[in-house]
Amino acid sequence: MVDAVPFIERLVGRPLTLGGMLEAIREGEAMTQATFAARIGVSKSHLCDIERGRKVVSPERASRFASLLGYSPDQFVRLAEEELTLAQLRALLVIPDRDVGWNYVHGTSYPKTSVAKRTIHL
Repeated sequence: MVDAVPFIERLVGRPLTLGGMLEAIREGEAMTQATFAARIGVSKSHLCDIERGRKVVSPERASRFASLLGYSPDQFVRLAEEELTLAQLRALLVIPDRDVGWNYVHGTSYPKTSVAKRTIHL
């Protein structure tokens, strides 16, 4: 089996993400964001956030997307796991300028966003 990911990444000029893959599938099927979002069971704005990399999808949800779209879940889950790991690393590398507290979201602590902070970008 040939891994098409390196070819796709060279073609689009950036690393393949789950959002990028969903966008490519949507555009390949000539669907609007609204129609495609309804097909996979999310709102249009949520799909837009996923495609632009502003939202991270759980591996379970990525698997469900694959099933709904008629694809094998392997690549969808792998991309979701990579993005989730990267998001967790980014959250760990945010360093608040002063001690102002933390937000607790989905089992993970994050610095409150109202403070100035330094972020190490990966």
